[in-house]
Amino acid sequence: MKKRFIIFLAIVALVAFIPVSESRAETLASKLKGRILLQVESHGEAWYVRSKDLKRYYMKDGAAAYSIMRFFSLGIADVDLAKIPQVSNTTEMKAASSACANSSLGNRFRGEILLQVQQHGEAWYVDPVKCRAIYMKDGSVAYEVMRFLGSGVFTRDLETIQDGGTVAGSGSIVASSPTSSPSTSDISCTSPTDTAHMDIFDSHVHITSKVSASQIITEMDKAGVSVANLYSGTLDTASQYPGRFIIFADTPGDWLERDQAFIISAEALLNTGKYYGIGEANLRYYTGNGGAIIPPPTIYVSADTPAWLQLVDLSAEHHIPISFHFVPDDAVANAAFEKMLSHNRDAVLIWAHLGFNNMTMSSATLNDFLLRYPNLYFDTAGIQNMQNPLPQPNSNWALLADQSNNGKLNEEWKQFFETWNSRILFGSDAGGGTNGLERWLNYTGNISDLATADAVGHWKSLFSYLDSNSARNILSSNSKTLFLKEQKPTYNYSVASNGQCYSISVSSDSSVSALTFNSSTRVVTFKVADSNGTTGKAVITIPTALAGGTFTAAVDGQSVNSQSTSNSTNTTISLEYAGGIRTITLSASGTP
Repeated sequence: MKKRFIIFLAIVALVAFIPVSESRAETLASKLKGRILLQVESHGEAWYVRSKDLKRYYMKDGAAAYSIMRFFSLGIADVDLAKIPQVSNTTEMKAASSACANSSLGNRFRGEILLQVQQHGEAWYVDPVKCRAIYMKDGSVAYEVMRFLGSGVFTRDLETIQDGGTVAGSGSIVASSPTSSPSTSDISCTSPTDTAHMDIFDSHVHITSKVSASQIITEMDKAGVSVANLYSGTLDTASQYPGRFIIFADTPGDWLERDQAFIISAEALLNTGKYYGIGEANLRYYTGNGGAIIPPPTIYVSADTPAWLQLVDLSAEHHIPISFHFVPDDAVANAAFEKMLSHNRDAVLIWAHLGFNNMTMSSATLNDFLLRYPNLYFDTAGIQNMQNPLPQPNSNWALLADQSNNGKLNEEWKQFFETWNSRILFGSDAGGGTNGLERWLNYTGNISDLATADAVGHWKSLFSYLDSNSARNILSSNSKTLFLKEQKPTYNYSVASNGQCYSISVSSDSSVSALTFNSSTRVVTFKVADSNGTTGKAVITIPTALAGGTFTAAVDGQSVNSQSTSNSTNTTISLEYAGGIRTITLSASGTP
């Protein structure tokens, strides 16, 4: 009791109290929106009062602060952010005068968290008292800054504001205790997915006569894109910027008419070892009509045409991908397409545009193809009409994002992207289409009305709702593994037990997702996804302090053989499983 009273006095000495003795006609929540409140009668727990819903959200640590920073933020253009007076640190904020009377934008956004959408998603908090913005580079800084700017409040007054809970790393809200401090067993070890600062490999861009390589590099730098697969690029272009571009053996519009002459020339290019793939080839494609499908297609090459199958064989022979555009809207064309997919299982096939650029996507259909063809990948390119609602043709973005929740990735597609996170490549399709230049102009900006603004930023925002392993794989690692032959990174998950955080790693060629650890039963559970008819393998490393002893393994509830080795630090378990979407369970026995 004495210790608690000392904490109370310390907080009283450090913070200014919110006056609450005025008339209660005006609710406390509306008066305090955007404020950080410190619960002085407890342990100084910090709460953020969100302006949008006037609820208070528990900010228990840096991870929670980062979640609030990410999921409750508003996007702002650089030109508007510059109009809000800024300070460099909390000391400057303390000494600064109020700018509320002189800054209309500062006054408008007081108490809000702003993200620089034209940069890398840098976060700023606008102090609700002084209307000045302060930079928060990460969760720990955000936590300290927002606590420093907090105001003391008594529990009885805090409880008049509706409790919104705690923002978890996925953006979901979990219940919080309004008056007591969290126990060590409730510690969260999961950090929000920081796509704003993740490396990006854009697997699908184009260069045309309207845009120079130097312009493309400038836009890539703004977007945080380290490497791009430059369709229609040349070795000269790639050599100007070492390490920034890879190029494919191009398939120009007349490749089929050139037949064997083209096959010979493509093979000669691949023999140089300087080309990383073949494509992008248009097998079935529609133009005009606003993207609507009005038969016949503008381009139609039967996918089982001998010349195309020869290119597929070159993909297998040289261990490089072949990329194609195919709209699956015709039974005869689809039958030939299935023959092509089965033709050579050693080929690496990239079906561009998530397969459905001109028609409504279906996650169930994509799931079916991935289950049947282990050599098939998808890229995200070509979903350009990100801001256009359904039922406008070619507006598949509206299917991915929950428009009622600030464009948050909806649950159906979140599950799909996480389940198949090792089989999807990020691609923007910048430079493609009749508005190719405009797509580059709007790669990170909002210069042209003829293309979606901040195309890369849209994907960064969308993938921030995935777990960090899935976002990393889709944004860069899958392309590096597929094109550059880099080793696939390990899946790493941080889990909690007895008030501490531990790291569990999974090494596998499967798509791994949804790993959890039950500290009471000492059971590790995760999901793997491979194509049917294949055999998956996984090696799991678990800290001995988390769950030692021996482990038993099960796949979809059925016991399977596994091998394990242990030392003073870790236990390593390896096992195999049949292809498909499976749930792996590892149960510890013995004393940790």
